[in-house]
Amino acid sequence: MSYLFSECTIEQRQAIQAVENRADDCYRLLRLLKQPRNLATWALLSAMALVLETIQQCFGANSSRHINALINLERCICGFHFIAVHGKQESKLIRSYTYHGSLKVDATFALNVSRYYTNFLYIYPLWHQDHERAELTSNGAVRFHIPRDSTRQREVIAYQQLYRPAEETRSIPKKNGRSPEVQRLFNDLFQQARPAGLQKKFHYEPSDELIEALRSEYQERLDTNFRHPDSFQLNGYSLAEFKAVYVGILILSAIHEYICYPWGNQGQLIPESSLVMVKKRFPQLSG
Repeated sequence: MSYLFSECTIEQRQAIQAVENRADDCYRLLRLLKQPRNLATWALLSAMALVLETIQQCFGANSSRHINALINLERCICGFHFIAVHGKQESKLIRSYTYHGSLKVDATFALNVSRYYTNFLYIYPLWHQDHERAELTSNGAVRFHIPRDSTRQREVIAYQQLYRPAEETRSIPKKNGRSPEVQRLFNDLFQQARPAGLQKKFHYEPSDELIEALRSEYQERLDTNFRHPDSFQLNGYSLAEFKAVYVGILILSAIHEYICYPWGNQGQLIPESSLVMVKKRFPQLSG
């Protein structure tokens, strides 16, 4: 029989709490925490990026599976909390980031643990607040469910019906055409990065010329999305300063996406060690 938190006896609460406590200790299983924080964080990001790239290669960008993966991975960020709180100190000695061997295995395991633990992070607070019912099973597990035909269940059903568009309504956004000069700069950069691509890793340095050629495009996008003046203050810095940094990040991300695009095709080896950028602070970020 299932019970709301307010309906449980002290013994039932203690038994359910014991399961929650065991789940909270799941970070102790992560071998990834033996790595320096900077390497562990990069490896976990790479594991998430590889999941997305694999799904995109198989089912296409903006397919239902790709969108669902984006949403679900966005929720599975507790692994980064484990690294920040329980991981080893960052190391400045790490110069090369390569996603392979035991690091890849440990990062994949950490991502899977994060996925499972995320369920606890969502479900237990709901039980503590009397939104979910909990049932202790004979093997010591806990089964949660929303009371049938309750206000909460109707809210969930209404939410799912509202935010699940039909498959045919999803379409791939159209890409804006590039000027011949910008396209030439992109092609030159791709030739620079291409030789090491078959080894699942590549290196490149975008030219100042390419960065500046893209700046106006992304600056215009930000100016369209922000309604406050550039002088608007954001806890010690202006909106103009925030936009200058954000534009720089958008430009670097756009360049990296272009470099990666050939590996989005079926059968191409995904450059696993180059999916997540590790870069020094760029002077271009400050505008």
